[in-house]
Amino acid sequence: MVIVVYFAFVILALTIVGSSSLEVKEKATGHMYTQIPEDDKKLELVGVGVRVKKIGPIKVNVYSAALYLEKSSALLNSLKAFKGISTEKLQSSEDLSNALGGSTHTKSIVLKMARDVGSNTMVEALAESVKPRIVGDSSSLSHFQSLLSKGLAGIGAKKNTEFRFRSVSLSNQLSVAINGVEQGVVNSGALCRAFFNVYLDQDSVSPPLKASVCHTISKWLL
Repeated sequence: MVIVVYFAFVILALTIVGSSSLEVKEKATGHMYTQIPEDDKKLELVGVGVRVKKIGPIKVNVYSAALYLEKSSALLNSLKAFKGISTEKLQSSEDLSNALGGSTHTKSIVLKMARDVGSNTMVEALAESVKPRIVGDSSSLSHFQSLLSKGLAGIGAKKNTEFRFRSVSLSNQLSVAINGVEQGVVNSGALCRAFFNVYLDQDSVSPPLKASVCHTISKWLL
């Protein structure tokens, strides 16, 4: 039942705007995402969704999220095993999360804040999501936190603040940018896998994003 609800949400979350189809709106937050980023035209938007947090009895939208992938022949070949599998089943597939989150293909996740959040709170929230997914590389997590803290110092994660996390094919590096300003790079394949699996594994912090991604992957494999 939960999977069906998330699949239905894809129709609400992923709306192509205008006849040019150059932007996608994340419906819960109203945030717009370009289908092909200006600074990296090799990437293509694969899905959008929202991160919801329960504060007491109330659920609030914290940020929207978008996944970009390089739709290369190598990536498509690695996904052939999922051809013919329904979107609903893809959402619960550990193999798919490994193929996407754990792959060395170029990919990027963009987050846009939907509300004001303190810098320490945001840094700790992201780190706490990554921590149980990373194996044997605690120093890279500390470096990741320091880059976030540096970029948010004095400003906090205010509404509409934009984060971009990017991993280049075969590099085992995760670059961090905040509001278009590069903060640095973490040299760790383990951190790259852990960070992307925050959004792509079976315990995704944004089930609507995961559903949206699976919907697109299904269409790619038709």
